[in-house]
Amino acid sequence: MNSSLESAAAEVEDLYNNAPCGYHSLDKDGLIVRINDTELSWLGYRRDEVLGKLHFTDIVTRQGHAAFQSYFPLFKEQGWIRDIDFELVRKDGSAFPVLLSATAVRDSAGNFVMSRATVYDMTERERAAKLQQRLNRSLKLLSKCNMALVHATAEAELLAAICQLTIKGGYRMAWVGYAQQDKAVRPVAQAGFDAGYLGQANITWDDSERGRGPTGTAIREGRTQVNQNFLTNPLMVPWRAAAVQHGYQSSIALPLELGEERGALTIYAEEPDAFSEEEVALLEELAADLAFGIVSLRTRKERDRIESALRRSLENLVMVIAATLEMRDPYTAGHQRRVAELSTAIAREMGLPPERVHFLGLAASIHDLGKIQVPVEILSKPGLISPLEMDVIKRHAQAGYEILKDIDFPFPLAQWIRQHHERLDGSGYPLGLKGEAILPESRILSVADVVEAIFSNRPYRAGRGIDAALQEISSGRGVLYDAAVVDACLRLFRERGFGFSS
Repeated sequence: MNSSLESAAAEVEDLYNNAPCGYHSLDKDGLIVRINDTELSWLGYRRDEVLGKLHFTDIVTRQGHAAFQSYFPLFKEQGWIRDIDFELVRKDGSAFPVLLSATAVRDSAGNFVMSRATVYDMTERERAAKLQQRLNRSLKLLSKCNMALVHATAEAELLAAICQLTIKGGYRMAWVGYAQQDKAVRPVAQAGFDAGYLGQANITWDDSERGRGPTGTAIREGRTQVNQNFLTNPLMVPWRAAAVQHGYQSSIALPLELGEERGALTIYAEEPDAFSEEEVALLEELAADLAFGIVSLRTRKERDRIESALRRSLENLVMVIAATLEMRDPYTAGHQRRVAELSTAIAREMGLPPERVHFLGLAASIHDLGKIQVPVEILSKPGLISPLEMDVIKRHAQAGYEILKDIDFPFPLAQWIRQHHERLDGSGYPLGLKGEAILPESRILSVADVVEAIFSNRPYRAGRGIDAALQEISSGRGVLYDAAVVDACLRLFRERGFGFSS
């Protein structure tokens, strides 16, 4: 009996110390009295350096001191706090973001004994949020520039509009330059904070010191050139002082292939390391679209094809982002694709117009885009999801809407995605919509999403099969799920021979 108890206690202790999150306890004065190995490894301390010696304010930033002084008395009184953001400070002085929730332990008389806190390292979430912001910026820019390309009637007007939209998209300066026969690069359009920079830059595209910068090299070699830091990149020496004076810290030069003529779109950012791999891909697509628009305006022979080509370009980019998300979360790889297969099949079965079916498939292919905000350790967690973790996951529908809401699609894809977890009886999220307030396409998405989720394997359970999935939507018909959508889905599987592709 004692051996069993000791074994169980050892297992609990091991789970506590090696959990994927941090645990600690504070006494009534805020002194750290318990802490697990995970949090100790984050902080870089030994246990004997912490227990009974460090106050919680010793491991948070100065800004965290005020927050702790505000939260801790209230916490001791009410017995809980939830989702509080702090920055913990490591032994070496570096800081990292965490999300903290805690409950109070009390004695038999109701007196506060200590806290029991759960701590999640939010470093990856913040990195993902910054990536999302940059991708969101580039997606909005691409959408607006594509509209400018569609409506442009003159080359000068187009170039000016693209540069201006780039600045409104959050960059510091943008300009377009064309290669000249004397090897100079002539600015033909610019916007943003220039204040004479281009006039004194003397950029060329020959193989000389002033031609080996991003713009000259992009024109000469026909490849994108990224300068992530003016201060450390040795190729930027000729322009470093002026760049620092104008607030430029990084830049990207994108070649413009204009038939026999060469050019480049160059964009400057006010922060270093501003251009991630994903953002570069989006900007390269913008430059390709711009070059296509310039050539089309010059020839005036393919104007009728511009709008459809740009739409395909935008759709391809959306699919790239969907693939990026699935690479980040391998446990749900293929989920969005299978939901798109079933959504479009249901829509066709219900007689929706072909174009609407097409864009529903596009929305389904990225309906979980907002999960880029969810930490990987939660998405791929093999055990049961806690209520706190589920709350984080539930934010993805609204997050996907925020990313896509300013992109000008022919149909309201952002709203379809936002509502794909709504239910007819109002029990869904994020808005708690009921009945006819939920868009028809979102009702299709919700049924397809539920069927695929039950059918397929999840990190925390094996797939339950198609019979269980169809039983779920049948039992929720008219209550949770649109009756016409459920009926169409059942017909597909039971009468039409529908099946998910491998």
